[in-house]
Amino acid sequence: GEDTSNHAYYEAQWDIDPKGLSKDQAPSLTIDGTYQLIVHSVAKRPLLKSFDMLLSCILHVLSEAKTNNRAKAIKALTSIVEADPSTLGCSRVQAAVRARFWDTSISVREATVDLVGKYILYRPEFAEQYYDMVAERILDVGLSVRKRVITISNKICTQQPNHPIVTKILLALISRINDEEPSIRDMVLKTFKGIWFEKLTISASSAVKMREEEDKITLLRVQQIFEVLSALLEKNCQNWVVDLLKSIIKQDSQNEAKSAELKARITKICDCIVEQLLRIEEEAASTKTESADANAKKK
Repeated sequence: GEDTSNHAYYEAQWDIDPKGLSKDQAPSLTIDGTYQLIVHSVAKRPLLKSFDMLLSCILHVLSEAKTNNRAKAIKALTSIVEADPSTLGCSRVQAAVRARFWDTSISVREATVDLVGKYILYRPEFAEQYYDMVAERILDVGLSVRKRVITISNKICTQQPNHPIVTKILLALISRINDEEPSIRDMVLKTFKGIWFEKLTISASSAVKMREEEDKITLLRVQQIFEVLSALLEKNCQNWVVDLLKSIIKQDSQNEAKSAELKARITKICDCIVEQLLRIEEEAASTKTESADANAKKK
């Protein structure tokens, strides 16, 4: 017999005026009804049914001997991931992509970094799972690969400033502050300048709210600096931060206006750092006093 439940569902997808239709009116589908119709139509097309086969072909080409074919395959896979990021969640796709990070071709390695980097931007919840693969390529012998890593890393930090992985990204970037290639050093400087010292552009309904937002962002920057410094101290590489700051200041030294603005922003961050250190010291002293009082009461 007829499935009345389905019939009622599909009938409900039509926007029909209960008072009736005029001669010039025609029923139209709801948004959900339109979506269901499109999905139903596309699902029956031969091309969609061939997706797994086509994907398998692309993955096979990734291991071919010809560099040009591998480069085209990884770019084709990037287009697929852009359309459907969940594709990279497939284990066989992951295995094929991981292998291309160590491809003999610079262009293939660069395209692979681009693929995984875009996936992280689309699906930031998987950043911790995949960023290490990208970060390793910051030491790549290929200049274009290192540049791609820096570009992707900058986008992650800019778009996801509160992400837990940001400190790890900044540590990877600062390790190239003394890169032998001037263009890499310049990219690293611009990245840190943008993340930590860029002039804030804030839209707020009042001066008070604007100040609150500025303080919030400044505090976030200070926390990042603390975390990076702490990690570098453990590695005895704190001189990288000194080199970074000297280079950033030197970069704008020829322009008095830019230099003054930069120094003002650095001064504000330094003031915030001092305030945070004093707060930490006060909290530590308070905790110590409370502990001493508690011990005294026990005695």
